[in-house]
Amino acid sequence: MKPPVPSNPDLTPLLTVAEVAIYLHVSTRTVRRLIDSKELQAIRIGRAVRVSEEALTCFLTHDDKT
Repeated sequence: MKPPVPSNPDLTPLLTVAEVAIYLHVSTRTVRRLIDSKELQAIRIGRAVRVSEEALTCFLTHDDKT
């Protein structure tokens, strides 16, 4: 049985550390360092770490509003 898919368009998709690393062409270790240094905002869900597309965009544009 598949989990229900949220129908709220306001929800921002969450990316894994590996997905962010692929997008940025860096290692997952580099992404984790960015998260640990608070340069890249992340969400922790239990042991899982996720990055919103909005947080990634802010990081790439150096926008500190989030």
